[in-house]
Amino acid sequence: MVLLAAVQPVLAEVYVTGPIKILRTGWNSDSFGLELEAPQQNPAGCPNPLGYVSESSLPGYQTYYAAALAAYGAGKPVTAVIDSNTGVCVHGYPKIIGINLPG
Repeated sequence: MVLLAAVQPVLAEVYVTGPIKILRTGWNSDSFGLELEAPQQNPAGCPNPLGYVSESSLPGYQTYYAAALAAYGAGKPVTAVIDSNTGVCVHGYPKIIGINLPG
């Protein structure tokens, strides 16, 4: 009898909630970053721990960016979902893997 198993990557995340202090775009790439008015988290140990970043090549980028713009424009807080897998960074910053808009 042969037993086969599929291995799937483990998703680990940290949630950080607060108003958006800074919404950044660019750096000569289709990307955005944000800083929250909350203690900075850097669970992946990224070299640039000031804020969180996503770029257009990553799944969910358009959704995250739209949510960040809507919250920033309305002055509402967000919950940023940050990848906590060691070394998973975007341009050296902690990677955004979701943005929740609390009701």
